[in-house]
Amino acid sequence: MVRLEDRKDSIDDPRSPGDLRPSWRRMAVAVAAASVLGGLAAAYPSSDPDAWFHLSLGRQMAETGGIPATESACAVSEGRPFANHEWLYDLGLWEAWDLAGPAGTTALRIVLAGLLTGLSAAFALRLGAGPGLAVVAVLLALPVVRPYLDLRPHVAGYALALVFVHLLWARGRPGIGRILALGLVAAVWANVHGSFPLAPILAGMRVLRPGTGESTRDRVAWGVAALAAAAATLANPWGPLLYATVAHHGMPVHRMATEWASWDFGASIARDACFLALTAGALAGFLARGRRGALDELALLGVFLVPVLGSEKFVPGLLVASAPILAAHLSRWRVLRSPVAIGAASAVLCAAVAVVPPGTSAAGGFSYVEQPREALAFARDAGLRGRVFHPFIAGGYVGFAGLPELQPFIDGRLYIHDADGVATYTKALQDYDGFRSLHARFGFVAVIVDRQDAGFGILGDGLSRDPAFRLAWLDDRFAMWLPSALRQDLPGFRILRAGTDPRYLFDLPDDDLARADEEVARVRASGRGEETGWLAGGLLGLRRAGLSWAPADALRPPIRRAGCVDAATDLGLLVSRRPDVPMFGYFHAVALACMGRCDEAQAAAEGARAFPDARDLAGRLAAGACSPEVLDRH
Repeated sequence: MVRLEDRKDSIDDPRSPGDLRPSWRRMAVAVAAASVLGGLAAAYPSSDPDAWFHLSLGRQMAETGGIPATESACAVSEGRPFANHEWLYDLGLWEAWDLAGPAGTTALRIVLAGLLTGLSAAFALRLGAGPGLAVVAVLLALPVVRPYLDLRPHVAGYALALVFVHLLWARGRPGIGRILALGLVAAVWANVHGSFPLAPILAGMRVLRPGTGESTRDRVAWGVAALAAAAATLANPWGPLLYATVAHHGMPVHRMATEWASWDFGASIARDACFLALTAGALAGFLARGRRGALDELALLGVFLVPVLGSEKFVPGLLVASAPILAAHLSRWRVLRSPVAIGAASAVLCAAVAVVPPGTSAAGGFSYVEQPREALAFARDAGLRGRVFHPFIAGGYVGFAGLPELQPFIDGRLYIHDADGVATYTKALQDYDGFRSLHARFGFVAVIVDRQDAGFGILGDGLSRDPAFRLAWLDDRFAMWLPSALRQDLPGFRILRAGTDPRYLFDLPDDDLARADEEVARVRASGRGEETGWLAGGLLGLRRAGLSWAPADALRPPIRRAGCVDAATDLGLLVSRRPDVPMFGYFHAVALACMGRCDEAQAAAEGARAFPDARDLAGRLAAGACSPEVLDRH
C-alpha cells in the first residue's frame, strides 16, 4: 500500500522520510497515552440497556455449556431459531461479571476502549503521523465516540478491525504468518460482532488497490490472504448463514431503535464540532498535493465513514480510519507538530471530552435510571413466576435479573423478534383491547409501566380502570400491576394512582387519608420513590389544611396549620430536586402562601408561570390575597 513515508513530496522537509520518523520510544508513549485517554473516557456508569441481554445470554451459555440454537429468553420469540452472532463477546462479558461483578465488566470496558484508541494512534503512526498529532486525533474523536464506549460488542469489533487493518497496511508481501494472522483475526471477529463482513471487503480492497510496482507474485499472495480472510469468517457455529443474520440488521424494523438514527445535530455543540472537524478534515486532506494519490486510504475512509452518516451507532469506526488519516494529513505541516500547538489542541479537546455526556463522571458499574430494578426485586421477593410485560428498553434487564423465574416479553434483539414481534408489542401499547388479547395468550404475572414515557399512557389508563389488575408497586419512574387474582396477600395501592395528574388527592374523603399516608410511606420506602412521596405527601398536607388545587380555593385560610408546614417541607424538597416541572412549583407556592410566606409564594408562582394555574395564583398574590399574619390567626 502507498504510505506517507513512501511519498517524499508529501512532507515539506528536505530530509528523507526515514530521517523524519520519530523514535520507537516516542511512538510507544503516544500509543500508551492514547490507550489511557480511551480508558478514562470509558470510565462512566454503563447505561446501555443491551448490555443486560448480552450478560444474560453469556450466563446461559456458561450454565448450559453450549450455544442455544433457539430463542428461550423472551416470550414473544420463544422457540424461534437463534443465531447469536456475538456469542463470544457475550460469554466473555459474563465471565468478567462472574469474576468481579460490575467491577469486572467496567474493567473489560475500559480495556476494550483503551485497546481501540491505542490501536488507532498506532495506525496513525503507521500512516506517517507524528506521535503528538496521533494522540490529538484520538482526542478529537473521543467526544464523538465516547457515548458509545459502553458495554457493547462493537467496541471489540472495531478494535479487531484495527488489528486487521494493521496487518493489511504492514510493509511487504504477506507471508504464511501474516496470512494466518489475518485469518485468525477474521475468525475471532466473526464470533464477536456483526461488522465481520468488513474483513473480506478490506482484504479485497487490498488486492484491487492501484498498483505500486508490485509483482504478480505479490498480487497472488494478497489474493490468497483475501481468500483466507473470507474463508475464516465462516469459522462460526452457523457458517455462511451468519451473513444472513447480519444482513437482517439492514431491515426497516431496526430503525425503531434510537441507536440506528442518523447524527442528531444540535444535541451537543462540542460533539458536533469535533465530528465535523474530524470528518471534514479527513476528507479535505486528500486535496493537498502529495495526498491525492493515497486512494487506498481514501477507500478505507469511505468504508468506515459512510455507515456513520447513516447511523450514529457506527461512530466508533471513526477511530479506525478518520482519526488516523487526519493525523497523517496534519503531520505534513511542521508548525502543527510543535509541542505548543499539540499542547494547546490537547487542552481544548480534553475540555471537549469532559463536557460530552456523561460529563466528568468518573465511575464504573451500571446506571439503573431506566431499569425497573426495585420493582423487579419486589416481584422476585414476592415469589412471582411467569412472564412480564415491560418497557421495551428494560427487556434485557428483566431477562438478566429475572430469569429463570421471571421471563421478559421482548428485548432489544430486533433481528430475532423481527417486525411481527415488534408489532405485537406496540399494539399492546396503542390499544388496551390488544393488550388484553396478549395477556390472554401469554398470561402475564406482572405488567411494568414507565410513568415517564407518554407511550404508556393508554396502557396505564387501561390497567388503572381494569378490575382484573391491581396496582402493586409505585415509585418515581415505574408502576407495576398484578392480576387481581394473583397473590392477594401482597399489599396493593387503593388510594394512590400511577397517573401524572396528582390533583385527585385534594378530593380524598377524610376516611381515606390514613390509608393514603400508609401508601405514601410505602412509596418512600421503595428505594426510588422520593419524588412521588414528596408530591403526594405535600398535597395531602394541603388537603388536611383544607385547601384545594384551584387558585381561587388555594388561598383560603388553612384549617390545620400543621398541614401547611408539612406541605411546604415536602414540596420544597420536590422543587429543589425538580425545578423543571412548573406544576410542582405551583403547589409549592400554594404551600408557602398557606404558611403566610407571601413574598416567597409570589416568587415561586412567578417561577412556575408555564403552569396556567400558577399565572392565576401569581396575579392573586400580587393583588394582596396573601396575609403574612395567617399563622397567627389560624
